[in-house]
Amino acid sequence: MFEIINRINRLWVVSACMLIVIVCVSFVEIKNGFSNYYNGLICVFLVTYFIFLVLFYIYPINRYIDVYKLRGDSTFIFTIEKIEIQRKDIQSSCNWSLFNKAFELSKCFALRDTNKALTILPKRSFKSESDIEEFRNILSRKMKVYK
Repeated sequence: MFEIINRINRLWVVSACMLIVIVCVSFVEIKNGFSNYYNGLICVFLVTYFIFLVLFYIYPINRYIDVYKLRGDSTFIFTIEKIEIQRKDIQSSCNWSLFNKAFELSKCFALRDTNKALTILPKRSFKSESDIEEFRNILSRKMKVYK
């Protein structure tokens, strides 16, 4: 999660620079009466890229971060039969069949469910290295795809 937030923060800096370039090129073109065709194309391209960036990258990730913050702290209990989720207001359990893919990254595990939503489990949340190894064994037995 922290990596995603850092990437968004860097992306906002790039987006702010692009916005400054768009405004500057637009002012120059307005002053010159849109006489240079290439400056107009650059401006149109940059505006389109900026809109695409906001609509299809920054906005969805910011929404995911908002939902992630609203969920609060959870306790996951993994057994070979099921997964139990405990929060202060909710207690739930589900079968392993809810998840169809699992990925192990350097600092976390990512479980993808049938709706293609990710559940991210940081490795720091496990009590010991033996718990991580036990979780790997469960994933290798229960997941169709485990990388």
